[in-house]
Amino acid sequence: MGKRRGGQRRIAAAPRDDRAQVVSVSLPPGVLADLDDLTEQMGYRSRSEALRDALRSFFHEAQDLEGMGDQVEGTVSIYYLSSAVSAMHRVRHAHDAIVRSTLSSHFHRGGPSCCVDVLVVAGAKETVQRMLSELRVIKGVDVVRFIPMPPMEGHSAGHDHG
Repeated sequence: MGKRRGGQRRIAAAPRDDRAQVVSVSLPPGVLADLDDLTEQMGYRSRSEALRDALRSFFHEAQDLEGMGDQVEGTVSIYYLSSAVSAMHRVRHAHDAIVRSTLSSHFHRGGPSCCVDVLVVAGAKETVQRMLSELRVIKGVDVVRFIPMPPMEGHSAGHDHG
C-alpha cells in the first residue's frame, strides 16, 4: 500500500515525473466483463480510470481502519460462494471473542449458490484486522467490507443489548 510513517501506512506518492506506471493484472473473463460494463455504466473513460478509482476506495477503507483507536466496532459484510461455508465458519468461530452477532442469508440464482454474512464486531483493532485478512484469502470469498461504527456524541457509554 505504501510506506510507514510514524507507525501508520500511507498511500505511496505518485512518481515525481507524474507519469503513470503500467501494471499488468490478470482477471477472469467474468470479472473483466463486469469491469467493462461498470466502466461504461459509471462513465469512466477507460478500464484504467475505473481501476484507479476502485484502488483509491480500497486504500481509503484500509486507512480508515488503520487510523482508528486501539478498540474498534463496526460491521463486516461478506459475500461468498456456498463452497466456502466451512472455511468461513472456521474463521468466524476462531474470532468468537469479537463477533457480537451474525446474520446469514443464502441465495440461489441459477449458478452456484451464494451467501452473505453480516457480522457485528467489537474488539482490538489488530484482532479485527487479522479476522478481515483471514476472511479475504478464503477461496470463494468475493467481498469483505468493514464499516466502522461512527462516533456517537451525546450517548452514554455502557448501553448493552445483551
